[in-house]
Amino acid sequence: MKTEVVIGFRPTADEVKSSLPAALCSLSRSIRKSKFPLLDGATAHCPIDPRDLDLLIEWGREWVDGKSRIRLIQINEKYELADFETLPAVELVASDELDDTCFIRNFKSAFRAEWDCSSCKRARWTQVGDLQVRPYGRVDCQQTMTHDWLLSSRAREALGEGAFTFRELLGGSSWQQLSVTEQFHLHMDGSSLRLRELCTGCGQPVIIFQNDLVEGSYMSPPEISIARDLPLTVTLPETPGWTIAISDLVFGNFELLPPGARHPVGEAIKLEQMHFCGMYPKRAMVVSIETARRLTEHRISGIAFRPVRIAS
Repeated sequence: MKTEVVIGFRPTADEVKSSLPAALCSLSRSIRKSKFPLLDGATAHCPIDPRDLDLLIEWGREWVDGKSRIRLIQINEKYELADFETLPAVELVASDELDDTCFIRNFKSAFRAEWDCSSCKRARWTQVGDLQVRPYGRVDCQQTMTHDWLLSSRAREALGEGAFTFRELLGGSSWQQLSVTEQFHLHMDGSSLRLRELCTGCGQPVIIFQNDLVEGSYMSPPEISIARDLPLTVTLPETPGWTIAISDLVFGNFELLPPGARHPVGEAIKLEQMHFCGMYPKRAMVVSIETARRLTEHRISGIAFRPVRIAS
């Protein structure tokens, strides 16, 4: 496993470099002036020895002029397949090779969204047509803006057989959309899923979202904010020989109505509004360790793996 950090400092680049502890001097070459017009100070994106991480956070917590030295630190762990030898399954995620998601040209006609409860923001999201989308580059696995996976012929061959099918793309592309039917149970307790509230009407979670913020707030308070990928807690399928499965819970933000507003069940949601807000639902995906090993042996690009917690 390798650890990388993305750091937002409050002081300027020169001030940060002059005050870094000697043990962290290797970070100096990565410190730059912030490119974000609304944020002053400096930034850095670099690998770090896990043994130095606690020292960096301790130094960043120290207050200067009434605020912590570090505004936000994002900790990213990069895993090798050998890190998962004791796990029966891993989460399948997009790799750093994917700079962006693939734009769906026929988004409004390919999907339908409607309210699933008259009291809360719970929505039902259905794909009703094939996608008109163009994968980019030579990466074997790519994600659309709705978090659907597109697979090349190499990736489909490496994936083998299982409880999934493939949908053709409009326009005669050799790529196909992956459609998974095997499900696993996604727990909210002890994982990075956060439950904001329960609906008083249907009793279901109003908003479930994946939140990797483990300390502080994204609203830039005077204290340090720390974000870190946390493993999902899952109950794996009981089907013998399963290969790939999708979560039974959908998470995402459906902040399309003010609090207290009501709407008829089954009423269509304007996809233009959802597209504008970037509020697409998402379902996590896991693969068996045997499948992860096979994809790695075939050098399938565009994917990465993260550990999961297996519910007891």
